This record gives sequence, C-alpha cells and structure tokens, in this order.
Amino acid sequence: MSNAEIIEELDLKEGHLYVLKDGIFEEIITDPEDNLRKIRIISDAFESAVNLQKRMRTNLEGYKPDLTMVCSAILHFFANDPKATNVVRDYVLSKFSALNE
Repeated sequence: MSNAEIIEELDLKEGHLYVLKDGIFEEIITDPEDNLRKIRIISDAFESAVNLQKRMRTNLEGYKPDLTMVCSAILHFFANDPKATNVVRDYVLSKFSALNE
C-alpha cells in the first residue's frame, strides 16, 4: 500500500499533525498565531534552565518569568557569543563520550 493510499484510507489531511492514541490517529490542533518553535532539550540543560528561572525571582522582585522566556533569553544571548561554537562542541563531545562508556 502506498503512502497516498494510507493517507486516504485513514482520512488524514496533508500538512496536519496527528498523534496515535490507542490505535487511532487524533489530529493535533495548533494555534496559527503561535509562533513559538518546539525543541527537545536534554534533561540536564532543562534542569539548569529551571534553576535559573527560580533564581530570577530575586532579580525580578518576586516575579518568576515563564520558562519559555528564560530559555529564549539564554539561547538568544549565547548563540551570538563568539565562544558558542566551542561550548556546543564540548557539550556534544561530552554527551557522545558518556554514551560510549
């Protein structure tokens, strides 16, 4: 059976997102106004961002910023830092070496 035949048989729409739940494809409804990008983050990086978010309460007089804003600020700042390529290289190599141990 071809992909086109499968799509037609399951009544899937081109360009829509689906999740398989209990053997049934359910369409994921997305907000067309949502311009946020979804990325996966390794757990140690996520925990570091959460810890920074918590520390921000002191700097922002009790306000804890949304984690999306914290991660966006970190990425925006450090992606433009000249040392970013070395930091990423070292992080990737450390993760790969941990897998080989």
